Amino acid sequence: TINARVIVDAVADPPILTAISSTTVAAGAAVTGGTLGLGARLVDTDGSEQLCAVDDTQPSGFACGNFVMISGLPPGFTITGSSGARTLTGTDVWIVPAADLPNITINPTAGFTGTVDFEMSTLSQEYNRVLSEELDLSNNIAPDTELSFSVTWQAAPTPGGGGPGGPGGPGAAGPCGT
Repeated sequence: TINARVIVDAVADPPILTAISSTTVAAGAAVTGGTLGLGARLVDTDGSEQLCAVDDTQPSGFACGNFVMISGLPPGFTITGSSGARTLTGTDVWIVPAADLPNITINPTAGFTGTVDFEMSTLSQEYNRVLSEELDLSNNIAPDTELSFSVTWQAAPTPGGGGPGGPGGPGAAGPCGT
């Protein structure tokens, strides 16, 4: 009989982020996370990992407990629809609970038109209940996973501004009404 001690080293797996790469909506319209296909999930589902967002306001430097970070919001834009969503003061960065992603709403400033490029990121952290048994802590955080997506807020066409039925377009009346 041989007695042997087996040590298993926990290693964090990179998380999976999802989003529709490009979406167009009406000028100034709010857009939901569901419309944008926003999602974040862990690969390792045994309960030993959690999603974390970089958060310099936290002593550890991370907001852990299944959070993601969304950046790129212009001044005046907000995220609503999540009681846990918050902005990092003085930045364009929002920390959002991953479970709330389909329910959030990105609210532009009134009448905003243009394209905004957003970035969603998170990392996974292996959190062991008994750290004294962990031999190598350096692999307990998977590298940051990032995903970009854009939203274009487009002004509605101006009535009579050309095109079918507009001035000069097919179906336009001539000087004699023909």
